[in-house]
Parts: sequence; structure tokens; C-alpha cells
Amino acid sequence: MAYKPFDYSEAFASALAKVMAQAPELDGAIDANSIAEELVRRPKRQRALLLGNSQRAARLEVVEHLLERSRAQRHSSPAEARNWAEVAVEVAFAIHLDRARLPLLHDLKADALSQLANAYRLLERYRLADRTFARAEAWLGRGSGDALLAARLARMKGSLRRDQRRFKEAIQLQESAAALFEALQDPIESAQVQLSLTKVHFEYGDLERAERAVTRAVELLPLEAEPRLFLFALHWLAEISEASGQIELARVLVRSAAPFYLALADGLLVLRFRWLQGRLLASFAEWRAAVAELEEVRRGFLAEGLLYDASLVSLELALAHAELREPLEVLRLSREMLHIFSAKQIPREAGAAFLLFAQAAQELRADAELMRGLVRQMRELARRGLGTH
Repeated sequence: MAYKPFDYSEAFASALAKVMAQAPELDGAIDANSIAEELVRRPKRQRALLLGNSQRAARLEVVEHLLERSRAQRHSSPAEARNWAEVAVEVAFAIHLDRARLPLLHDLKADALSQLANAYRLLERYRLADRTFARAEAWLGRGSGDALLAARLARMKGSLRRDQRRFKEAIQLQESAAALFEALQDPIESAQVQLSLTKVHFEYGDLERAERAVTRAVELLPLEAEPRLFLFALHWLAEISEASGQIELARVLVRSAAPFYLALADGLLVLRFRWLQGRLLASFAEWRAAVAELEEVRRGFLAEGLLYDASLVSLELALAHAELREPLEVLRLSREMLHIFSAKQIPREAGAAFLLFAQAAQELRADAELMRGLVRQMRELARRGLGTH
């Protein structure tokens, strides 16, 4: 019989837990950051062993480090943000405190669950996000009454409602969070929720309120605020300008922002910036440059699993190819989009628009006029939420 090497990983995890539990002198050597990173590297079963056998692993500061890492990755890699938040929840529920400190522990559970729910939202797992937010709210109700935590939870849940296209609920939650942050005299959190409101109003189609919200965000941001927040504000000013037909102003803003994106942004924010650049190139009839930009954006959205965004970019890319009189490229895109739409199981309205496009592409008659109409229709479906579930 062939030799099968023994898997020592679980034995190692158990031994490490016992060493951590029995060696007080290691307190300084095994810090919260190292423990957090070790837990994330381990499979769930091994983490359970470590957490069950060592109170040095199940510590408040370990959860705080895990949540810090989760927040740091929510824009660049939602999947990684979810991984760190999932471990934070496991650790939070393994901690044991005396009765007097239980409200603090309940706050921590609510915080960890809300971060996990937000990561699920970013990954478009909306039902799971809903259930996880409900758990977070239940623990928040048993906590210390932390107003800052309640405001953050309301802001994140408002973002979920926006992504679900439940805009009135989203605005109500974000405005509630804004009132709490302003009462707490926290200018940075207040500015962040105004940026969230900007996105809600923008996607709802209310450009006037979107502009007011982003202007308020800029007013609130202190000079020492994280530079990325100023970049978010500049991005939304450019988006609003482009959507309202002020494409010259939008181009000036995009060109001004480009160096800051290279220095400060990553992941999804860069993709959305490049998407805006591609749309502006198309608006100025710079079709070949638009094709190059939009093709990269489409690949990026597919890699991130953002299928509806990828399909919308694909239509915009097909429009550019139609303008360049490249029907075979339009046909290629229609065939690739078929796989996207099948995987997404999109609603009937969006499916009908796609079938019209696919048939026209197959017959090599998907001209620019048809493509412009389909792009408008798909954007409207996205705004109404018919393409996002």
C-alpha cells in the first residue's frame, strides 16, 4: 500500500493552543496582530481548536485587528474583506467576559456582524447580507447603547437598501446615520455618510440632491482627513457632471483626479474611474481609445464577479465597435454576454433587451443607433433594480 503522509496540521493547531494557554511569558511575544493573521491562514476547523483551547486567541483586541483589516480591504477586495470579517465573528463569539463587561462584548459582536454583512453586500449576496444585518441589530440591542456603532450600522444597511434598489428606505437610513454622526460631532463620519447619500441620490436619478450631498461632504471634511475621501468626493462630482451632460467639466475633473487615483485608489474604485473615463472618451467620439479603456474595465468587473456591471460595460463597448463599423466585434461581445446573462439569471425585462441585441448582432445589423437605445434601457433597468438581483 502506498505511503500516505500524515496530516499534522490539526495536531499542530491543538499543540499551539495549549502552549498559548499555558505560557504566560508569551503574552508580549504573541501579539493580537500575529494571532489574527495566524487565524485567517488556518482552515475553520483549526481555528475552532485554537479558539476553544486558548483565551489568548479569543481576545477583544484580536477582533478589533481583524475588523481593521476587513475595513481596509472592502474597496480593493470584497472577498478578502469578507474573509477577515468572518474570522472576526468567530473570535467575537468565542470570547468570555464577566457579566459587567457583557454589553461591551455584545457591541463587538454587532460590529463584527455588521462588517460581515457589508462584505456580503459588496459581493452582491444581498439575502445573506440582510440576515447578517438582522443578527447585528439584535446584538446591538443588547449592547451598551453605543451611538457611533448604531450610526455606522445604519449607514451600511442603507448601502444595502440602495443596492437592493429600495431607495426610500436607503435614504431614510442614511439620513438617520447622518443625524447621529452630526450629533456626535464627528466630521469625518458625517462626510462619509454624505458621500453614501450622494450615491443613493445619484442612482435614484436625483442629480440635484446628489450634488448637494457631495458638496456637504466636501464642506465637512477636515484637511487632515484620509485623502481617499477627497478622491471619492471628486469622483462623484465627475460622475454627476457626466450624467447631467456637462462632459467638458467632467473631463476636467477626471484629468485632475487621474494622478490621485494612481497614488491612492485600488481595486473597484480604479475600475469605476476607468469606466467613467471610457464613457467620456465615447462622449467625445474617441472611439478607439474608448474601446481600449472599456475592454479593460469589462475584464476587471468579470474578475470581481460583478456580472451586471460587466454586461452594461459590454453594451457600451459594443456601441463603440458599432460606431467603428466592426460588426464582428459586436457579435463576439454578444456571444460572451450570453454566458454572463445565463449565469446571472437576470429578470425578463433585461433579458428581452439582451435578446434584441443578440439577434441584431447575429444578423450583423447592430448599428450605433440600436446600441445607444439598448445602453439607455439597460442603465434604466439598473437604476430601477431590475438587473441587480
